[in-house]
Amino acid sequence: MHRTIEITLAPAGTDRLLAELAADEHVMGLSVQRGASIKPPGDVVVVQTLNRGADAVMLAGPRSRLQGR
Repeated sequence: MHRTIEITLAPAGTDRLLAELAADEHVMGLSVQRGASIKPPGDVVVVQTLNRGADAVMLAGPRSRLQGR
């Protein structure tokens, strides 16, 4: 089984997040829509991950948001 997780973050943190998620062996799908979010403003990253990798994805989003500020 897998989960789809959508993360909205400031553009400054997007590339860092994408690099981290692309290296994760549990991530099966990864896409980005730059500038797609209106509220909050920023990029939207969509991640498809195996269930056992969901926790790591959920923790990566907040780290990238904080580092991107």
